Formats: sequence, C-alpha cells, structure tokens
Amino acid sequence: MAVKDREQSVAAALDSIFSQSYRPFSLIITDNGSTDRTSEIIANWAERHRSDDFDIKIIKEEAPGASKARNRGLEAAQTEYVMFFDSDDIMEFDHLERIMKHLDRFPETELLHWGIAIRDSDGWTTQKFSRHDNDLLAEHILYGTLATARFCVRKETLRKSGAWNEDLSTWDDLELGVRLINDIEPGKIHRLNGPARVIAITGENTLTGKTFSSRSEAHTRSLEKIKENIGDDQRSGLIIDARRAILAAEYRREGSADLSARELKKALDGRSFREILKLRSIYSFQKVAGRGGSALTLWMFPAIKENEKQAEIG
Repeated sequence: MAVKDREQSVAAALDSIFSQSYRPFSLIITDNGSTDRTSEIIANWAERHRSDDFDIKIIKEEAPGASKARNRGLEAAQTEYVMFFDSDDIMEFDHLERIMKHLDRFPETELLHWGIAIRDSDGWTTQKFSRHDNDLLAEHILYGTLATARFCVRKETLRKSGAWNEDLSTWDDLELGVRLINDIEPGKIHRLNGPARVIAITGENTLTGKTFSSRSEAHTRSLEKIKENIGDDQRSGLIIDARRAILAAEYRREGSADLSARELKKALDGRSFREILKLRSIYSFQKVAGRGGSALTLWMFPAIKENEKQAEIG
C-alpha cells in the first residue's frame, strides 16, 4: 500500500486489512513523502498490530509518485503473489481468504482479478464487475478492469512485465494492465466471481474523486503510452480512440471545451469516415448521458471472433 498525506483515511484502510480472516500474510506500506501526520499514524498502527502471522514493513520513498512507491514495495515483497491497495479504500474481512482459496485450487493462475464497489459521498454503493472475459483487453481499457485494487499477480510475472511505469502519474494501472494482459497466457488469467469485496471511496479528497480536467496532461501521456504498447493491433487502437472520445466528453461535461476539442481531435485523426461517425456517436452519447460510452463502444467495435480471424488470414 502506497500512502501520502492520508491522515484522515489511512487508519480505516489499515484496519480493514488487519481484519482479514486469512493468515498469515505480509503488509508492506510505502510512505511516499507524507507531510501531515500520516507517517506517525502508520508507525503507531504498525507497532500495535504487528504479529508472528501478520508481518508489517514500512518503507520510505521520498521521490514523488505512486508508481515509484509501489515499485519500492514490490522490491521488498517476499511472497509468491502480490496485490496493491489504495490508502483511501477498504476491503471486506474475507477478501484475502477468497483470493487464496482460488489460488490454492488453481495454482496455474498468473493473475486473478475481481469486481469493485464504488461508494459515493452520500453512501450509495455501486458494484462494478468484469463482464467480457473473452474481450478482457478492450474491457480493461474502457472500464479499468485491472485497476490498482482489483487484481493480484504472481510477483515474478509482474517484475518481468516491467512493474509500474514510473513516468506516469495517473492511469498507471490502466497502462500496467494492458501490458499484463498482453504478456500472460489467457488461460492463466482468472476472474474471481461473487460480490465485490473491495470498496473504493469517492469524494473531493480521494484519488477516485478527482476531476478529469485537473489531470488532462497526465491522461494524455498514459493513453499515448498504452497505444504504443498495443502496437499495430487495429481494433485495440480503435478502443483506445473511443476511450479518448469518452474522455473528451467528460472534459466537455466539466466545462473544459478546449480540452474536449483537443482530445476529440486526437481520437478522430487518421480514422475513416465510418470510424469517425462511430467515435462521434460515442462522444455525443457520453456527453449527454454521462455514462454508457464504454458499452456503446463494445457494441460498435465488437471483438473479432476466432473463425472471422481465420477467414481474414485465408
């Protein structure tokens, strides 16, 4: 768990980790240059909760950036599998137990992912799940299926994939997920079914609650890196441009017309007339409804079935 200046929320996140019914396991906390009381809080908490079956390490990483902090934690990890957690979220008591039961039953698993619940400032909770196992790459690009707190992965697999990209300051989990999906054999990526056991808290002071416009340059860098990673895969390139169109719509909804126009232009550049019509439709739908652009994208740009691929090759 990487943490910086979370004195109001970190104790709740840590308490939810300590409450796990599964033992033993190890918790690595990377303090990413906190300037408030966070360092004191986590040090005192660790002193009270450390035990023989609950190892706690606290690491200092002064260089700014969540990816740097997570990579420092990864370097210190001694377990076969690792998972990451945000310092302003909570996990239900049986989360680790459910994960370990699956890994024990299916030891070939390289990566295991699950749903997440989003709780807003009014207390309303929305469950989000993976729905397209046969189209995981597109779903991840559109929905963030492998967001930070939504997967565990074999440690050496993550290291071989290049770990977290320290040049990115947002959507770093989106970029990492694309690399992992491309690097791991499909049969070794599994989904954990059942109700979401991780709850992401949204709000003005949370990672999940920040506006799109406030991080526009960082979003652009991440999408460009993701497009670089997928290479010449034409359909994945279309999915990324649809993600740009959705982002442009969100900028417009936030009142940033210039940012919206710039992002939409990037989505449309070099596209055929038919593709432009579809991307503009996705943009317009998202701008008006505030949701649904991702589902519309999967309908407009469906996955190519295996027999269709073979026909194209023939």
